[in-house]
Amino acid sequence: MIQPRNKLNIWLALALLTLSSSLVIADDTGTQEGVNITTTETRPNSDPATSDTPGSNAEPPARVVRSEQTGTEPAIKGSSDNENVYNGQQALLSYRIAIEELDENGPYHEQSSEALYGLAMELKKQGLYAEALSTFQQAKHIDRVNHGLHSFSQIPMLRGIIDSQKALHLFEDVTTDYHRMLNLFLKNHDASDPKLIPIFRELALWHVDVYQVDKSSARVEHLTSAHRMISAAINNAHQTNSLDTETKVDLLRTVALVNFYFSTHEGNEWATSIESRYSASADKDFLKPARIGKLSRTGFRQGKVAHEQIIAIIEADPNTTITQKISSYVETGDWHLLFNHRDSAMQYYQQAMALITQQTENQQALNNTWFSKPEFLPALRAEDESDNTGIIFVTAKLDISKTGRPSQISIIEPPPEGNRILRRAAMGTIRDSRFRPRFVDGQAVDSPGTLIRIPLIH
Repeated sequence: MIQPRNKLNIWLALALLTLSSSLVIADDTGTQEGVNITTTETRPNSDPATSDTPGSNAEPPARVVRSEQTGTEPAIKGSSDNENVYNGQQALLSYRIAIEELDENGPYHEQSSEALYGLAMELKKQGLYAEALSTFQQAKHIDRVNHGLHSFSQIPMLRGIIDSQKALHLFEDVTTDYHRMLNLFLKNHDASDPKLIPIFRELALWHVDVYQVDKSSARVEHLTSAHRMISAAINNAHQTNSLDTETKVDLLRTVALVNFYFSTHEGNEWATSIESRYSASADKDFLKPARIGKLSRTGFRQGKVAHEQIIAIIEADPNTTITQKISSYVETGDWHLLFNHRDSAMQYYQQAMALITQQTENQQALNNTWFSKPEFLPALRAEDESDNTGIIFVTAKLDISKTGRPSQISIIEPPPEGNRILRRAAMGTIRDSRFRPRFVDGQAVDSPGTLIRIPLIH
């Protein structure tokens, strides 16, 4: 006869075998869209920010630029829809049986958080976000009971909560839980520790995202918070000499992105930033409206300096690729185009094209990457991590002029019957945007009827 404990282990083993990936924790290596993640054992007990200096040996995740696609996602290879449904049902059943077995040992059994986390991940995978959210929250509560209020083992649960909230459009809750995550890091590390660089940058990018959809008078709080987060990341970067080129470039790209929205923000809400719920620990001198107004006026210069630094860093690193070099010139050209300095933009684009023509192989592929179709700007906003289930896309059909201006905009996604706030945000994002135009024989040309697909919320 199988003893209860052995039965429990069998069911847990079955459940864990069905999970497509193990628990993930926040790493300190830095990624394009935030904190890097790494596969761990069943439950992370260790500090996720203690392995190495940020960006020192990390293999950055692949970036996917979704600026012009049909929106069709590839089917899962090797599995029919029926098989996927059946496997998903079996996974949910396995976890639920395991959880029932654990409940016989008390409501706060240490392994309960593991089983609940696995169930929540499967629910999220199947698009059952509301149930996934409550299950992640339950898993986090049990983990805190067993391992303490400031244990890093709750980071995976918090990430699952945040992803589910994004999918459910609970953006204010996302912001709250991102800052709870930051507080966990601050409880375990000095605020100037370079290991905090990835989480600071991730929060900066989130505040830029939610700024796009928040049309209230308090939306400026997200800009001031984004600036505070990326400034903290840059300050921490100065504490180490071990950052790799990729991490330095990502930080400077984020600096430019935040400065772009500072410079383009319109309205008289700057004063409200002093009372920002997200800026409680900020320097109040920084938050003075006069200083923030000055930052908004110097945004172009700040971003220009950041992009010039990117070019210098890449040129000085003998290990950088031709792709990185081309990208540095293209994005500097993009920066000038965003502020209508078209002649300067063309100079940088031509430098990038010259690098392409110097290549004996892959000339066409390299040209297609940057110049064969219009690209949404700033380019960093058009990138996403392809495995992010909470991502919200804008899909639209529009005309794009040779100067990069959009017109005749028709929003396809979100659909008319969908979230009206998101549709308005999507229209505003496209209408107020600038595009790198399509080039033919080195000259910018009009692109009528262009279909674009870009992330609104990452």
